[in-house]
Amino acid sequence: MDGQAYRGQSDQLLDVNKSPKELYPIVLRVNELVTRVRNAILNERNFTSNAAHELRNPLAALRTQIEVALASPGIDDDTCDALSKMLTLQIHMERVVSSLLLLARLDAGSEEVGFDDIPLSLHVRKTWKPFFEIASEKDLSIKWDMVESNVSIKNDSVLLGILLSNLFDNAVSHIPKGGDLKISSVASNDGIKIVIANSNPGVKTEEIDTILSRFGRKDPLFDKSSGHSGIGLNICQRIVEDHLGGKMMLDVDNDWFTIILDLPVEVILGNHYHV
Repeated sequence: MDGQAYRGQSDQLLDVNKSPKELYPIVLRVNELVTRVRNAILNERNFTSNAAHELRNPLAALRTQIEVALASPGIDDDTCDALSKMLTLQIHMERVVSSLLLLARLDAGSEEVGFDDIPLSLHVRKTWKPFFEIASEKDLSIKWDMVESNVSIKNDSVLLGILLSNLFDNAVSHIPKGGDLKISSVASNDGIKIVIANSNPGVKTEEIDTILSRFGRKDPLFDKSSGHSGIGLNICQRIVEDHLGGKMMLDVDNDWFTIILDLPVEVILGNHYHV
């Protein structure tokens, strides 16, 4: 299911010709309201997309200037520290802009879904590689329990990569030092379940809706949120539910923060489809 099809169920106009005549005035008013709301949402999307596009070049130029300054000979420690903090903020801003652009594409239904044969275990492990270093620095204990290497799925490799990257980034950024991370998957007749569970950094059940919302964070302060804007999990949920036709569930208890991806995909065992 793509984003366009999903939204079409909720913003299409009522057919006046199929309504009883006595309801014409009500149907017309409802259609006017739906049109106004749809136009307002479209204007917001266009503004978000245009603003994000306009910010990309200045942010890239800013990063270049900061990196050049950091590489300058004879730079003192205080200046180096200040520039490093500026670079951290700049990287955070770039991440927000990239997330906003992706959200705009998802909202507009312009993010095309292409289904390829993906070796699941290999794809998940390759997506994990950029996060290995920070996991090592935090002395995290990683446990893998993936399906066999000959299991592939029919899915969009780009969207699945964005999805997993956001979830891995969220996990390693918030797990307490020395914590645990479990990455597993299960294949069945109904598709694939991917489970990412990490030591709970203190999230409570009543906070789940907040952190799944746009810009929702357990702690609203940037420096206490590992530089995260609170868009990542919302993007993940949109990708899973609007574009991949699955479900993303979040569960917390005293010990674990667990995300379950339930993807109703075709499972391929070797050269044979599992249906």
